[in-house]
Amino acid sequence: MNILLDIAHPVDSHFYKKLAPLLEQDGHNVFWAGRHKEVTNSLLQKEHAVLFSTAPRQTRFGQAVELIQRTKKLVMACRRHNISLILTKNPTGTLAARTLAIPAVYDTTDGKASGLHYQIARYTARLITCEVDADCIFDSKHLTYRGHFHSAYLHPKYFSPDPDIKQALGLHPGENYYILRLSAYNASHDHGHHGLDDQDKKWLVSYLKTKGKVFISSEVPLCKDMAKYAVPLPAEKFLDVLWGASGVIGDGISVAIEAALLGTPSICVSSYIMTLKYAKSLAEKLEHLHISPPISSQKNPDNLSIRTWIQNSLRYQNATEVSLEDFWRQQIDLIEWYRDLVRKFQTDEI
Repeated sequence: MNILLDIAHPVDSHFYKKLAPLLEQDGHNVFWAGRHKEVTNSLLQKEHAVLFSTAPRQTRFGQAVELIQRTKKLVMACRRHNISLILTKNPTGTLAARTLAIPAVYDTTDGKASGLHYQIARYTARLITCEVDADCIFDSKHLTYRGHFHSAYLHPKYFSPDPDIKQALGLHPGENYYILRLSAYNASHDHGHHGLDDQDKKWLVSYLKTKGKVFISSEVPLCKDMAKYAVPLPAEKFLDVLWGASGVIGDGISVAIEAALLGTPSICVSSYIMTLKYAKSLAEKLEHLHISPPISSQKNPDNLSIRTWIQNSLRYQNATEVSLEDFWRQQIDLIEWYRDLVRKFQTDEI
């Protein structure tokens, strides 16, 4: 089959890059559609030819325009390459598939919390896949798996961290460093939600500097005072950077979860994460992952909960090996699960 992988977010890139070689081993032709969402394209273009990319828009009207434009480009690309299956986490992929009367598999982690994205996919996808802990409206279209989407590409079978990552960052082997992750909060599902405010960010940088080196990863351009803390390595090394950190703090949900699954103590301060059933479930399973609604450094300058978490980070790291060992035993190999799912489409079992 000719299969199109519709990539709209860095997480999609990580997942489908692990799946694609297996699909090719099975004799399928794999095509890629990209998106200028932070480092999404740079993660793809190192290894794969991207048919086209679209740029995210900031306003609701702009996002509607992108939805239409991206769907049209997907339809044209599918016709040109005789695509017979689309794998996606974005409703543009399901809309294009419905237009062409071909199947699309839509995966969702956020479920109902993603709003219009999920509602469009419910009516246009052939199949919706999600983890058992997702907050979805389950019907005959839904197929659940025992695992988490982020855990698929971070499974020890697929990810081996760089043991020399501290040296690559210019640090000594025993030197601690922390990551501050900042999200743009401009996606369609982010309307009405927020994370850290400017005072929070300044306080965190100041406090973390007393504990170790500080690096910032941000979806939006950093101001002059913050720019000097930017992670100095290319996007493809970022998972290694998360693995080597003493802690990750911020309002970026995917990065917080990735860090925790890599065994790094992690805290996410976000109103949106508090609406996600799967994130709450993960926080219950992993004692070194903490989620919190937004706080204000102005109202609580000492911010005792975050200070306590940082001070306890080494204790959490000692417990991490045990908790992650149990966690991985309970996860399926989602990459192989998806590979088998594609085989079922090929043999008309679905």
